[in-house]
Amino acid sequence: MYIWGNRAQVGSVIPNPHTRRVQTVVVSAGAGGVGQWLKLQRDVVADYRSVFKEDPGKLVAYGIMTDTDNTGEYTEAWYADIEFAGGKAVSSPPATAPGTPAAKKR
Repeated sequence: MYIWGNRAQVGSVIPNPHTRRVQTVVVSAGAGGVGQWLKLQRDVVADYRSVFKEDPGKLVAYGIMTDTDNTGEYTEAWYADIEFAGGKAVSSPPATAPGTPAAKKR
């Protein structure tokens, strides 16, 4: 999993308390970038190898979510184009201003 973390340091890996097969990589953190479109690019194959010390299997699905169930805080997130190309995931800002948030949670 990739996250923007309010309290975690970029580059850190947060273990999942329920299973070792899910680990969280912090790719953005803090207030920097809040209220702006960010373009993030990750080499998911390299990240997987780094975290799990093995090659990944075939990607069959992915999910996107916004939540604060662990912190009880408020969050709002908008998502734009997500692309997988040659083992890299790219999320690009939209060409025009978005209409409504993709997710909003209290």
